[in-house]
Amino acid sequence: MLMDQNNTILFFNTNKSWGGGEKWHLEMAKAFVNKGYVVHVFAHKSGELLKRSQQENIPVTAVIVGKLSFANPAKIYSLTQQIKKVNPGTIILNLPSDMKAGGLAAKKAGVSRIFYRRGTALPVKPHWINRYFFQHILTGVIANSQKTKELINKNNSLIPNDKIHVVYNGIEYIPDLPAKNTSDTFIIGNAGRLVAQKGQDYLIELGKLLSADIEDFQIQIAGDGPLKNQLQTSIKQHNLSGKVTLTGFQANLSVFYQSIDVFVLPSRWEGFGYVMAEAMLYQVPVVAFDISSNPEIIQDGETGFLCPMGDIQKVKEAILYLKDNPDKRIEMGENARQWALENFTMEKSVQKLENIIFSS
Repeated sequence: MLMDQNNTILFFNTNKSWGGGEKWHLEMAKAFVNKGYVVHVFAHKSGELLKRSQQENIPVTAVIVGKLSFANPAKIYSLTQQIKKVNPGTIILNLPSDMKAGGLAAKKAGVSRIFYRRGTALPVKPHWINRYFFQHILTGVIANSQKTKELINKNNSLIPNDKIHVVYNGIEYIPDLPAKNTSDTFIIGNAGRLVAQKGQDYLIELGKLLSADIEDFQIQIAGDGPLKNQLQTSIKQHNLSGKVTLTGFQANLSVFYQSIDVFVLPSRWEGFGYVMAEAMLYQVPVVAFDISSNPEIIQDGETGFLCPMGDIQKVKEAILYLKDNPDKRIEMGENARQWALENFTMEKSVQKLENIIFSS
């Protein structure tokens, strides 16, 4: 830690729901506390991040920010005063609305290092408001993948590329590897929110294709979300109730990862597929579409397989290959764990973020 400057870090994330961005902010906040930094969190007053920050005894302030809060002088004044009380040297902002309102307030409060953490592998709209904030408020952007970094400036040069820094999501818990659960049934696993982005509807199509070739398989989908009833109805309509199972939200995925033979993530896009890296640490090969940041996580043919977007026939072929070649499956699982340990641990991510903050 550099002692000649303000080392207080403010994590500013007002998303009410819990997702990858909130997980990242909480884990980074905990990691920097453990490194001896003064850390504070701004979170939605009814959000999960606020509750979990309190449980971890991390100082947290309840705030609410809307899409147009940046245009409300009274709101910006209030946020500015709240930030001044914390007196951070660094602020890391989450949502686009956080970036605007929190960034403007941080600037007015005299915060010297203002970062926007971008976790979505989609282009940033190049309208004048975004251009203003990227060019005049932010001192840098934290991207969760090279693909996310690439897309920030896709439609316009919003910020110099050397101010966009890639920090992969770090995995906090590195599992030991107990004896793998064995079963005569080949288990295909998936985990994620049940939303259109995550593509669990493709897994129902996969179940239909596999049923035509083999009997001894199951597809287990861990997670909850707004598409739960729709997916359940589709499973029944295609007579897949014994083959495709929605297991619900899993607070601890450790047992789940130990029980599966291959992990499949059919997302339509990803900022960073955290669950893929997590599965890899359990020596599980991964099959996913060749999109977004997936090629940064999966080494095609070494730690898993990348398939053309939407091509479930190719996904089926990859799964059947892994099923029919258990020695290769074990080898790819071992490669997957080694790759994850080299690239996706929390220790590596925290060190990189620390270097970025204090070299800016």
